[in-house]
Amino acid sequence: MKFRTAKTALITILGTAAAGRYTVEGYEGQSLSADQVLNSLRRVTVYYANGEFGEGTGWIQGPFPHDVKLRVEFLLAADARADLTVLDNPAATALQRQAALAASLEAAERADLLADELIDILWNILMDPRNIDLGLTVGTIANRRVPSIRKDTAQRQGELVILSGSLDYTFAVTEVPTGETGVAGAAIDLTQTQTADISGATTDSAKQGAKAGT
Repeated sequence: MKFRTAKTALITILGTAAAGRYTVEGYEGQSLSADQVLNSLRRVTVYYANGEFGEGTGWIQGPFPHDVKLRVEFLLAADARADLTVLDNPAATALQRQAALAASLEAAERADLLADELIDILWNILMDPRNIDLGLTVGTIANRRVPSIRKDTAQRQGELVILSGSLDYTFAVTEVPTGETGVAGAAIDLTQTQTADISGATTDSAKQGAKAGT
């Protein structure tokens, strides 16, 4: 189906444009230098979220219009520069808790700024006029847009503050059945054998010692 081709094309576009600012799950052409290691914590993943089908020009054979929603999810982290586990440690001193809380707030603010920056980057890539067809044949993709963006609440994990979110990327393609015939199932023997009693002897339709039909 064309939505799969479009998804692969979008992964390639995002991976090619990353330039060390983030990494894309499923894209093989990326590499990070030593000064880009922190950005490896900015992970981008593309999912097929859902699709809706309208009425095709042919009830059986199609083609069928397919309104697709791909979800571009991101996950990033900011270093708190302090062990945030002390906030959950009842044995921690007030001074340790105060330092950890300050580090947590600072890291959460930096994570939020990183998320805003990443959203800016991704939105501009998705809506760049040069990517209107995702590198596919002109006319394959129609009505592409980013109708919504979501940013989740930051979460503490050890010395990091983790933040996730997503951009919805919608477009329309036309799907045509390929004539897939499926795979034949295993043969099932439906032959029935009647038995005279629980001994398992085969039932004879004639009397004992005579042939059937005589």
